[in-house]
Amino acid sequence: MRVFLIGLRRSGTTVLFELFRQDARFVCFDEPFNHMIRDIPTRDEWGSKAEFIDLYNSAPKLFWKKYAYINGLDELRDQLTLQQSAWASYLLESSPNIFMDFTRMNFKIEDLHTLAPEALLIHIHRSPASFSVSHILPSVWKQNRYFKYLRKKQQFWEIYKKYDHWGLETVIGRSNLSYCGEIFKNHGFNVKAIYTANAATRLTAFWNLNFMVAQQDGRRLFGENYIQIPFEDFTKAPDPYVKEIYDRLGVSRPNFDFSAIRPASGNLFPGHPGWRRIQEILEINPEQVQFKHDVIM
Repeated sequence: MRVFLIGLRRSGTTVLFELFRQDARFVCFDEPFNHMIRDIPTRDEWGSKAEFIDLYNSAPKLFWKKYAYINGLDELRDQLTLQQSAWASYLLESSPNIFMDFTRMNFKIEDLHTLAPEALLIHIHRSPASFSVSHILPSVWKQNRYFKYLRKKQQFWEIYKKYDHWGLETVIGRSNLSYCGEIFKNHGFNVKAIYTANAATRLTAFWNLNFMVAQQDGRRLFGENYIQIPFEDFTKAPDPYVKEIYDRLGVSRPNFDFSAIRPASGNLFPGHPGWRRIQEILEINPEQVQFKHDVIM
């Protein structure tokens, strides 16, 4: 069995990764293209790299010979390099049953299909407003010691830069002439409007771009083996989604412990006109399913 999980950073991939770890049949690799894997075996603060450490211990030289990461603008490229592809193949060959979660592969779904065309592809997505807030607030928190600063709505909407806590300001860039700006343009986005707007608008645009690409390529390439999961719905009632996953895999499911899963936090600024402004700038229909968790009218 092969299961691929894709999603943006701060979208719930870790929750599903930890859940699949409870199934002893799977070897689970958390973000295999993360550059922090370079720190193993001496550093694993969150315990999420145990499977990599086990593989490393079995053949250290081979492990580092194969290893490759995706960093910065590589996230936007639509193909893996030969080294990156070889690294993914090496991991897939390490066990009959593999689960991998990715946060840098939304534009490379075709390569995932080439690696394992029979795989189940799960696409988890958080609501765009909550996604944007979750990237901006930690960045601001690093700049200001007082947490109450984060909750001043007006200051939130006036943030245009320095929201790079999770690295997306680097990826999105600050100009419509950036590499990401070209991708926005190629997908029909109003790039000048995006890059003159605030950070929340840019992040929402990036979310929308990724959602569109992942959905289109996932459905086209994986067909019935493509599953979409709204993070907010999953955290409230995980069982139906887990049942669907295992029904698609055609195998029995273990008795999962869902006690560690907590309902996702909501949009920090529900009803704020800033969200309506973002919809207008990006020409987004507020009835789109991906906005159903945000009260932004």
